[in-house]
Amino acid sequence: KGLEWGLSSMVKAGFEVEKCWVEGSEGVVKVKTNHEFKGNFKVDIMQIFLFEVNEDGKLKYLQSFVPYRPGGLPGFLTKVTGMFWK
Repeated sequence: KGLEWGLSSMVKAGFEVEKCWVEGSEGVVKVKTNHEFKGNFKVDIMQIFLFEVNEDGKLKYLQSFVPYRPGGLPGFLTKVTGMFWK
């Protein structure tokens, strides 16, 4: 529900891999994200993704972390969204 809501207003998703660490089937990726949403609203943040793949190389686990809450409207929207989807 939350993912569908978040992606429905996205016009363009941008990801730039800054660092990647892999050990066996697990890893961490540091990504600069620059997304564009309807209404010419842009969000540029750093994200960390933890992941694990299975024996077939398919994604088994993925979790995203933002090391800080974005300021302004993006920060407000994430706070309000968190209040509704706990």
